[in-house]
Amino acid sequence: MFKKIHIGIGILTLLFVGCTSSIEENKKVEDETVGQIQQNDDEVASSLVNNCFSCHQPMGSSETRIAPPMGHVKSHYLEKYQTKEEFVKAMASFINSPNKEAGIMYGALEKFGVMPNMQFDKETVHKIVSYVYDNDIDSDQWLAKYNKVTEPTFEDGDFIGKGRHIVMSTKKQLGKNLKKTIKTKGTKEAVSFCSVRAYPILDSMATVHNAKIARVSNKYRNPKNKANDKEIDYILIYQTQLDNGFELKPILEETEDLATFYMPIVTNEMCLQCHGPKDSIEPEVLAEILKHYKDDKATGYDVNQIRGIWRIEMAK
Repeated sequence: MFKKIHIGIGILTLLFVGCTSSIEENKKVEDETVGQIQQNDDEVASSLVNNCFSCHQPMGSSETRIAPPMGHVKSHYLEKYQTKEEFVKAMASFINSPNKEAGIMYGALEKFGVMPNMQFDKETVHKIVSYVYDNDIDSDQWLAKYNKVTEPTFEDGDFIGKGRHIVMSTKKQLGKNLKKTIKTKGTKEAVSFCSVRAYPILDSMATVHNAKIARVSNKYRNPKNKANDKEIDYILIYQTQLDNGFELKPILEETEDLATFYMPIVTNEMCLQCHGPKDSIEPEVLAEILKHYKDDKATGYDVNQIRGIWRIEMAK
């Protein structure tokens, strides 16, 4: 009898130890899973801030804005699309291929124009848009945690990420000043802005990022922006990809000492005020263009065409 009881206690002990061990193991897996989810969320949040808040920042003067705040964008999409699937599909589709017909924020489109095609990786866009739907990105707690006014950091060798950031921040400065000029002085004065003030802004941003920044084209306005043969090939390849609905991805070339990043410049409706067909450009604007650029080649574009490429040279 004692032996049977002893054996029974032994079995119960083993079951208890095994059960406890199993609970602890499950708890460990659960903690690791939660930790991984939090890490992934933090990464997507940082990606949202780094990639989107340079233009869609939640705070700032309406006079200096070049795009609506991200929280406002979210609220408009929530009003129109009832489910997460519809929300994510619609917003991601617009980001991947911005166009006026697909836009739903008509006031913002009128004020800011159609956003440029930033050629984000589609998987990254999907993650960011899903995160926007799931999280209160306008709350004080979220902004305090993620919306840091600092330069993003990149892993060693991530010249794609660094190059894209340089393009985006430079676009922001050029776009902010260009749109302000168009709004306050008209498109004619914007031609003068591009002729006189664009290069100092590029030089300033080059100093900030410790990189060489250039925009080059096969149909250049300023001879300084003439693309070389290799760059013309890249422009033609990008146009073929765009015409056939392929995803546009940056090109990175590396040598032992230098990383060179290329990213296409895709036209939108605002571009056509100065780069559209000659017969569609206002006569006084066309006259101003020819005044500054007698051998101008940068007209005749339609929306969603490759006007040139960014070239960012970064020392290793």
